[in-house]
Amino acid sequence: MSRVALRLYRIVVRAYPREFRDEYGDDMVQTFLDRHRYERASAWTTLGREVFDAATVAPNMRWEQSMNRIVGVAAVTAATDHRGADCDREHKRSD
Repeated sequence: MSRVALRLYRIVVRAYPREFRDEYGDDMVQTFLDRHRYERASAWTTLGREVFDAATVAPNMRWEQSMNRIVGVAAVTAATDHRGADCDREHKRSD
């Protein structure tokens, strides 16, 4: 395995969201090494396949992660607004 190809693959892994990398990054590198050995392809062929995979999968993962954050913020905002409306109604009743 070419050291350069392995270093480049480690950079490719950084395209994935941090939480995913933290959990699966080491396994991904090991799978890359195993795939290269099993398929008996050149390191560059294996790297090319992995770059293609990362280019198609990682952006979707990052988009889903950002959408989950947006939905979470919207849910908290909606809950806070709802609680505020309940407090206003209770305040008006006590007057």
